[in-house]
Amino acid sequence: MHAPDAADVSGMDRQSSEAYVLASIAVVIAVLALAVALMRDSGSNRTSSTAVTATTMGLQRMCEAKIAALNLQMRVLTEERAAVDAKERKLRARLFAEKAAHSPNLGSTDAAHQEAMRQQSGIEEQILGLDQQRSPGPGLCPYVTPSTATP
Repeated sequence: MHAPDAADVSGMDRQSSEAYVLASIAVVIAVLALAVALMRDSGSNRTSSTAVTATTMGLQRMCEAKIAALNLQMRVLTEERAAVDAKERKLRARLFAEKAAHSPNLGSTDAAHQEAMRQQSGIEEQILGLDQQRSPGPGLCPYVTPSTATP
């Protein structure tokens, strides 16, 4: 048995950061597209009821984009959680085997296992935060009817 590689530990952090950046970019693009659409609508000579309808539709699109971004982040975190769970199980099995064999690599394997458990905890906290953001209510989409704000 060999000692865990340092790249194993930092690889997940890098993947998590990249996934978060990609999801954040998606949200920014959606918001910018909405802003452009609203500016285009507000610059035209429409009646006030048409402008209100256009604004409401814009808010609905923004809400849908927000929900889509949150769902994307949830999928990424769920996949990441599965990978970290598999890594933790593998390291736990290795840890028990090395302990039984009185291996000199026990300390480094234990450290890698502890890091995997910290990653699991961090992912679970992120998932709980996303669940709170995705729950229907005034915080998710305050200007949209509940039927359109279902995640």
